[in-house]
Amino acid sequence: MVTLSELMRESEKLEFRLLQQRMMEAPTFLTSLYFKLRADGVLRQAERRIRREAIGRQQRKNRKGC
Repeated sequence: MVTLSELMRESEKLEFRLLQQRMMEAPTFLTSLYFKLRADGVLRQAERRIRREAIGRQQRKNRKGC
């Protein structure tokens, strides 16, 4: 089974790692929460992009079969 991190683009991985690092170094809980939510947003965007690409590949494959 392929993991999400293996399917993520390098730019998405870099942004996610940077936000996680900022989350750990944040001086207050609210600042840490802000960076955590932004990092979660990066993951959700990557998941949506990967799902969209997979659906598109499947649809193209189905059209070729007809």
